[in-house]
Amino acid sequence: MHKMHESQLVTIKAKLQQSLTFIKHEHKIDDFKGLHHHVSQYALDFIIYEIRRLEKSRSIAENFCGCILYKTHGLPCAHMISEYCKQGRPIPLSSIDSQWRQINLVPHVSRDIVFDYLPQLEILRKKWEQSTEPEKSRINERVSSFITELAQQDKNNFQEPPAPFRVKGRKTAAEKKRDNSTHRDLSRHERADLSNK
Repeated sequence: MHKMHESQLVTIKAKLQQSLTFIKHEHKIDDFKGLHHHVSQYALDFIIYEIRRLEKSRSIAENFCGCILYKTHGLPCAHMISEYCKQGRPIPLSSIDSQWRQINLVPHVSRDIVFDYLPQLEILRKKWEQSTEPEKSRINERVSSFITELAQQDKNNFQEPPAPFRVKGRKTAAEKKRDNSTHRDLSRHERADLSNK
């Protein structure tokens, strides 16, 4: 198992290094101007598929797009790309989810991060005051789930696998006795007779 994980890690590192140094021919388009060497090639392949989808239909409205790629992968979908084309600008790096921009296995850690929570809490308080009761309920649920997830980040949901059971071989004496039992369940009137006694 360890060798298999090492092999997968080497493959992933090679693909990430390729994204840092090499540009595929099909990725040399104006839409990708600011994305080369910042976004993985795998993600760019997804976006190319959306661009081809857009070229077939010339333009896609938001309500017909479905935004599947954006919802599932955090990448710009066809109607978003169409908007960038109308504005005459390439796809911005900010429109791509951070997971696709992490093309180095060594995490970047900044030592001088200062967490100032007051501006965020002020925004949340204003949103709360302007919200209706159903919106307040949704905000409460989302904040609660976020805090719970944040507090339990170091825990995992792994569970011990169930105890193995035999599927082959002869049955043990206890298994044979249980399977060959002639004892039957009592019927309803027999149970009623027993309870009356």
